[in-house]
Amino acid sequence: FQNIEQTLANLTGSSAKGKAALNQLIETAKELPISFEELAAAQPALATISPTLKDLDKNTRLAADIASQFGLSFEDAAGQLQRAFSGGAGAADIFREKGVLSAAGFEAGVSYSIEETIAKIQEFGGEIEGAAGNLTNTLGGALNLVGDRFTDFKKSVGDAILPEFQGFLEALNSVLLENGSNLNELGTGIGTSIVNGFK
Repeated sequence: FQNIEQTLANLTGSSAKGKAALNQLIETAKELPISFEELAAAQPALATISPTLKDLDKNTRLAADIASQFGLSFEDAAGQLQRAFSGGAGAADIFREKGVLSAAGFEAGVSYSIEETIAKIQEFGGEIEGAAGNLTNTLGGALNLVGDRFTDFKKSVGDAILPEFQGFLEALNSVLLENGSNLNELGTGIGTSIVNGFK
């Protein structure tokens, strides 16, 4: 969780926003039939097209609905959404191949600005809103939701032990640094004994 939180902090510009984004993501994972890990992996792409945390949540849900509606992986849907919102409809090849652009009302051969692309995809998102939520009633969706409960449990355990464990690792690192030459001599002695034992 620390790595994800740090990535989100880097993307949002502050540790407070990173923590808020992580908490938002944890809550979103509890509602969607997509694993926390999948959602977290796509956050860097979605953050680049989301000026606010509210936009990040909205775009996460939009990508989930598109993925569910068209049988795409969440990662592909998020990546394609990022491409469409950054480079226009023409940049979203998988959306074109899977029929997303056509279903959203894009016409072949017509050029759309980035602003028009964003508006059309967001409007289409309103039409399919809840598609991901419908999958929570499937076995796969239910398994993902249960998995997210375990993820939440792991985070709680990690939050409880992290300060002490991190302190232990820092102390261990200090001892190793202070005794580096002695440890190197010990390692050399053990290695030489092993080699001599095979001669």
